[in-house]
Amino acid sequence: MKRRILTTLALALAAGALPAIAQNYPIQPIKLIVGYAPGGSVDAFARLVAPKLGQELGQPIVIENIAGAGGIIGVTRAVNAKPDGYTVLMGIVSDVVIAPRVQASAKYTYRDLQAVAPLGTSGLAVVANPELGIRSFDDLIRRARAEPGRLAYGATGVGSLPSIAMESLKKMTGTDITFIPYASASKIATDVIGGSVDLAVSGLPALLELIKSGRVTPVGVMSRERDIGNPDMAAAGETAALKGMDFYFWTGIFAPAGTPEPIVATLNQAFGRVLAQPDVQARLRDLGVKVSANATPAEFGRFVAESDRQWEQAIANAGIARQ
Repeated sequence: MKRRILTTLALALAAGALPAIAQNYPIQPIKLIVGYAPGGSVDAFARLVAPKLGQELGQPIVIENIAGAGGIIGVTRAVNAKPDGYTVLMGIVSDVVIAPRVQASAKYTYRDLQAVAPLGTSGLAVVANPELGIRSFDDLIRRARAEPGRLAYGATGVGSLPSIAMESLKKMTGTDITFIPYASASKIATDVIGGSVDLAVSGLPALLELIKSGRVTPVGVMSRERDIGNPDMAAAGETAALKGMDFYFWTGIFAPAGTPEPIVATLNQAFGRVLAQPDVQARLRDLGVKVSANATPAEFGRFVAESDRQWEQAIANAGIARQ
């Protein structure tokens, strides 16, 4: 009986302590995990919002780059972190949703994370070596049908978002385009410029400067609508053979599952105030990001769950086997 009374008392004290913890949160620096090396798009997003998020919360936001395995190592670190609000993740569709479905090394699912707030969406682009004369999806499809197996595209890894999108294009159009896996998007672009690979499929933000300089030729974005990063680039949805194609990147903030709701709400509201700042919105537009509308953690969580269902179907349609 005495043990039961003590246990009940302990539980009551713990329950009563949660509001106090959330009310005082944060009282120390917050770690923001980025599952990629410095210099990439996700890192750029994190370095833009981190200082301002720190100002909103009254504590420094310390970025920790944990690169490797296409973001899986970083997400795993976040999943296994203490759910106290002092470790959060800048996650993207590739590592949060797609990786667990195609990579055996991803020992988690999106359900092991608590959705906090969306940042925005950005385009998935196809670019070509300028000497090929491929300037549209129609050009690409005609060339690929006329010369089966002659063209080659580079994308980061088997089962990545770019490779799934391009394999879907091949199935939809009945074309044969050789896939060359790469470890980094920057290396693909270099090889397209040098002519050792014909096409690159990558996030549009990473390609914008190369497109502007004319070093690569834009073919289009693989989404239903044109992208804010370069509205002059045609969308796949404008090409008859690609009707229904809608591939793009999304980015958001996550915490370990089990993080107390008041802390999640505090993070969500602070992040929303950061994204509402005109200079942040302008810079994200420059980076090719369409800033998300303000959303609650529950709303963002439903979006992530729906994205998981869509990618389950897309992966099956593209015939991508789990590696």
